[in-house]
Amino acid sequence: MHPGGLIEILANDKRGGLVFYTLDNNAPDAKGSPRLVEESARCAVCHGMVNNVAPGWIVANIIATTDGMPQIANPAHPFDITDQTRPFEDRWGGWYVTGASAKMRHLGNITAPDPQQPFELPAEGGHTLASLSGRFDPAHALKATSDIVALMTLEHQTGFINRVDVLNTKYSDAGLDDLIAYMTFGNEAPLPGAVSGDSGFAADFAKRGPSDNKGRSLRTFDLKTRLFHYPLSYMVYSTAFDALKPEIKDKLYPRLYDALKAKGAEGADAIAILAATKPDLPDTWKQAF
Repeated sequence: MHPGGLIEILANDKRGGLVFYTLDNNAPDAKGSPRLVEESARCAVCHGMVNNVAPGWIVANIIATTDGMPQIANPAHPFDITDQTRPFEDRWGGWYVTGASAKMRHLGNITAPDPQQPFELPAEGGHTLASLSGRFDPAHALKATSDIVALMTLEHQTGFINRVDVLNTKYSDAGLDDLIAYMTFGNEAPLPGAVSGDSGFAADFAKRGPSDNKGRSLRTFDLKTRLFHYPLSYMVYSTAFDALKPEIKDKLYPRLYDALKAKGAEGADAIAILAATKPDLPDTWKQAF
């Protein structure tokens, strides 16, 4: 969202792929209402840089000077994309990060102090803030927080969707293996210590379910050594996952099952939760319980 009223909207189409829109308060329709305009061609100029196959979601680092001006070293490659696979010291450049994470250093909440050296950040890195007081006027934001747990969840979600879209556009066994590793957090950067948010996001997110008859949910957070408690992504319930081509799901499900079985008791719990909460699973998943 840009100051002045332009809102950029990115949606997962239930048929597969991404759809882009803008909603501009400064360009109303004949009735005076903001106009929702599909912008796929224009937005794809940037979102098409995520990978070489399909436009994607962008969560990226950027360096900013103390006046907030973004610095881009190479305009041809402006986005340093991040997801759950990136070490935390290489995340959140140009972002505010709030909550608590005593043992973590990252790129959030810091700027390049010397305008003559616009790409040089403080060597000690950024740390998570308990408050954004004095950083900006909270009246211009929906919340006066930038919750670290919400940021980590966003990164997980966008990395998942981008991998699904690549597979749907151009299938490869390597791409399928990468998605399964991502879904089961096999390539997740470990937390250096416990973290906690400050916006109520974690509690609200965890309540959304679905849950099995034991009250277990894939949305349960860990936040001590990793993001989630169970080693299977809640994105298995998403529109993006459901839009995977049937022939890809036929290959994915048995390999995903085997990957979870290899994770012992926690993997077995994840299998049981999914078997109880996702009705279109292959029968082999449900016969185990």
